[in-house]
Amino acid sequence: MAQDFRYLAYGSNLVAGGLCRYVGAIADHAVGERVTIPGWHLRFQGHSIRWDGSAATIAPDPDGQVTGRAWPLDRDSLIAVVAGEAGVAPDRAGFAVDLVLEAVAADARASPWTAPVTRPISQYDTVVAIDHPDGLLWTVTASVPDVLRRRCEPYLAQVHLGLTDLLGRDGADDEIEAALDRSSLLPPGRPI
Repeated sequence: MAQDFRYLAYGSNLVAGGLCRYVGAIADHAVGERVTIPGWHLRFQGHSIRWDGSAATIAPDPDGQVTGRAWPLDRDSLIAVVAGEAGVAPDRAGFAVDLVLEAVAADARASPWTAPVTRPISQYDTVVAIDHPDGLLWTVTASVPDVLRRRCEPYLAQVHLGLTDLLGRDGADDEIEAALDRSSLLPPGRPI
């Protein structure tokens, strides 16, 4: 199985159990690596039906950085993650992935490359590929930043577990508190 894509997990998919709901058991050799992406920040926003609270998204921020896990995935697995996160059929998810691939091929300097997921049932409505020194990072996020609507302690615990593995307990505490603080405010430039 070719591992042609690197999926950036920053929320519940930071831990293998979160990602497995979309791609099945993760092979021992497919351990995700820690990555840091400058120019983005983590926030909790909107409302996830699955978690009954605000879920993680990432948003552009010239002064920010996101620490996440890059999972090696084949194309079908990436499409399964996009479909599951957006709540759409695999053909819609595949279409969005292909649009991003076309955009990357057309302009290799335009990072990040994005494509909408048509009629998503979740806030994860955009496929994103971000240029990174180790290769493109693919993820799904929300196209429109929103505010924290409702804390979801089980979801925050899942994210904390993944971040603790990457940043240690204190680093995870700091990252989640910073994300919660910025999530309670409307993003800059958004009409009130």
